Amino acid sequence: MTKKIFTDKDIEQWERDLFENTPPPIEEITLPDFSQPKTFRASAATTGIVISTINRDGNTTNLFLNPVIAKYLIHTIAMQGQEAGWLNEKLEIISPDLLLNS
Repeated sequence: MTKKIFTDKDIEQWERDLFENTPPPIEEITLPDFSQPKTFRASAATTGIVISTINRDGNTTNLFLNPVIAKYLIHTIAMQGQEAGWLNEKLEIISPDLLLNS
């Protein structure tokens, strides 16, 4: 006999949580206020993914992402990276073009 690690109800709750009480929109001007990882390690767990970063200021940040957040984060990085011009359709890093005034 087997037992599931998490249930459909857990998944439904994670999806509800994801879209309730979201942080305010991020403005580019606030970017210096964010942690800026310079390296990371990730490890899969049966209930999600664990990520540990060492930031530019030397501090460590540890995150646990449930499967719903992990899935949406993958999608968000791929889509927004392409929209911002630093990922191509193959998800390769590219340097965005800088528009210059003539």
